[in-house]
Amino acid sequence: MSLTPRREAILNTIVGEFIAAGVPVASKRISATDIGVSPATIRNDVTALEEEGYVIRPHTSAGAVPTDKAYRFFVECISRDIKLPVGDQLLIAELCHEANEELDKRLRLIATLLAHFVHNAALVTQPKAARTRLKHLHLVSLQEKLALMIVVLVEPCVVRQRTTSLT
Repeated sequence: MSLTPRREAILNTIVGEFIAAGVPVASKRISATDIGVSPATIRNDVTALEEEGYVIRPHTSAGAVPTDKAYRFFVECISRDIKLPVGDQLLIAELCHEANEELDKRLRLIATLLAHFVHNAALVTQPKAARTRLKHLHLVSLQEKLALMIVVLVEPCVVRQRTTSLT
């Protein structure tokens, strides 16, 4: 079932507000944005979004918390309008060609590209790692603009990897 434009706007507001504040998003907060409908209408739409699996609420009067389904929808919405510059498209094409079909190389490539484009650290796991649980994550400063990231998983696994920068 596809969402109405109003429910899309409400859902995107919920996800954006939850990302920004980290607390459940109340209908009053949603109505303070430029949605243009009453808090009662928003509550009805949030109930529908909850029934469709986009948000959860601990109890009826609680604010909405986005689910994985909501985050996926949010990313799809914001990625519709993103156009990569030609230079970035060429970089991606060149690196994909170098990675061939080896999964480990592709995952390293994805992490490298993600870190490059968001100017932040990136961690990518294999598809079979969907059930992998993170126990600890440590960042150790080695020198300016260089850090060691230690990832400790619940499952026994040791991976050693050197990272490099595209810049």
